[in-house]
Amino acid sequence: MGLDQALKEVIRKWALKNAHDYGKADMGSVVGKVIAEAPEAKKDMKSTMSLIKNTVSEVNALSAKDVENGLKEFEFQEKPKEERRIRLPPHPEGRVVTRFAPEPSGYLHIGHAKAALISWEAAKDANGRFILRIDDTNPLLAKQEFVDSAREMLKWLGINWQSESFTSDSMQTFYDYAFDLVRAEKAYVCECTAERIKSNREAKKACACRSKVLAQNTRDFEKMIEGGFKEGKAVLRYVGDMRAQNAVMRDPTLIRIVKENHFRQGDQYSAWPSYDFVTPILDSVQGITHAVRSKEYELRDELYYAIIDDLELRKPMMLSISRLNVKNNSTQKRVIRKLVQDKVIDGWDDPRLLTLIGLRRRGIQPAALREFALSFGGISTSESKEATLDPLLHANRKILDPVSRRMHFVKDPVMMVIKDYTGKAAIPFHPEIDFGSRKLEVNEKVLISKGDVEEGETVRLRDLCNVEIEKVTINSITARHVRAKPNEMPAKKIQWVPAGSSLKARVMRPLDLMDGDVPRKDSMKTDTGLCEMSCKDLKDGDIVQFVRYGFVKKERTGPDGELVFVFSC
Repeated sequence: MGLDQALKEVIRKWALKNAHDYGKADMGSVVGKVIAEAPEAKKDMKSTMSLIKNTVSEVNALSAKDVENGLKEFEFQEKPKEERRIRLPPHPEGRVVTRFAPEPSGYLHIGHAKAALISWEAAKDANGRFILRIDDTNPLLAKQEFVDSAREMLKWLGINWQSESFTSDSMQTFYDYAFDLVRAEKAYVCECTAERIKSNREAKKACACRSKVLAQNTRDFEKMIEGGFKEGKAVLRYVGDMRAQNAVMRDPTLIRIVKENHFRQGDQYSAWPSYDFVTPILDSVQGITHAVRSKEYELRDELYYAIIDDLELRKPMMLSISRLNVKNNSTQKRVIRKLVQDKVIDGWDDPRLLTLIGLRRRGIQPAALREFALSFGGISTSESKEATLDPLLHANRKILDPVSRRMHFVKDPVMMVIKDYTGKAAIPFHPEIDFGSRKLEVNEKVLISKGDVEEGETVRLRDLCNVEIEKVTINSITARHVRAKPNEMPAKKIQWVPAGSSLKARVMRPLDLMDGDVPRKDSMKTDTGLCEMSCKDLKDGDIVQFVRYGFVKKERTGPDGELVFVFSC
């Protein structure tokens, strides 16, 4: 087998493996595996990247069955990643069916990614089923745009699901089960004000509505369903224990009146079930064996099982995972909504946010996010420590390093005149991998960052020449060319771009968004400067490394030709 054919086989092998593991092959993930197994591919990285791109496209067009069959042709010597396996306790039914049930009232964030990945990985490892369920029973907040974004972001993460459902499509089912509770005298229609209900719950005191006779409760619930009550005038409450230490069990609301058009159901319904009511019912009837949710809902488990027992439904296992808290940031929808409304941030995709669309805009790769989210453990009742983004950014750099071209960018540029120097340099786009090169020509003048040099020191202009700094003023620097032997190269190396042959560039640098609970006014820094002319060929979405600066993602070209980037890591 020739070298080219051998490389093609390695590429196909890892593209198939990545598609099998994550539903869709990710080019960045495949590159790392290919280089690790076939280091010789780095000699002509341009051709290698072309082969990988074509192969990934071909593999992603295959059916799941064809991918599985294709994998049988290859052997894998990978070290098993036992630490990443999600181990579920056995269910009496002997199978695994999990679900991810986001509420479409905002965009998915990094905590959703953890929950979705754990549920999906658990089902995948057990050859089970994974269900996407859109929990859309709050017509005030649910929107189609959030549904569309959730689907897109899950696919971006590499998650695929066997079936999809909308909670609002099961409204009649909820009404039927609610009637069962009413008839069993385990639910009643309460006409107290919201303030009275709250005060009674705090005082552990039942209201008079709890004593309604069955016939009256039945008529009142029918009236609720038929739209006979005004909003806020009646709710269906569960008969729990008003003296319970767990406040969740003090006659919680199961169904409330909301006179608002629903993005999917229109004005067909006005009696809308609560999260606490729909979750146990759908988990049961949809065949969920292991229901995963954040530890913050742990007190609601008692109500979850009480409803299942009262309705005599099959019993899933409710499993808790620790909430993913990231230092100096927030994933709470109410906080983000206010930040958007107050114009502290640009929107839900602001790169300072931990929303998945914000992280994607920042240039975070799906494989890095998967590694980060799953690094905090799987099913656990222990509270996770407050995390920082450092491990995520480190993982992202490892993925971007072998696939990103290196380019020159100078922040806050100042002119340097190199006396009597004319030269040019053919600079490779990557120090180890063949991405080609470009020529940069200098005619005495270059632009550097003023803060990079001081009078009297000798520095090296990267890939060009050595200079001794003679004079530094506010607006210019004078230097002279210094010839040096290879073993006498200055330790200090600085970036530069040719004067008259560069492009205006602006880099948005996301910083910590919050200081405790308070939004920071200086959470976005902007660096302005000049980048090399080769950057004009970058497409929106391309990620490169500005040498000695970091990885950046090109976002757009401004009306004045300025290139706008977002700092990634």
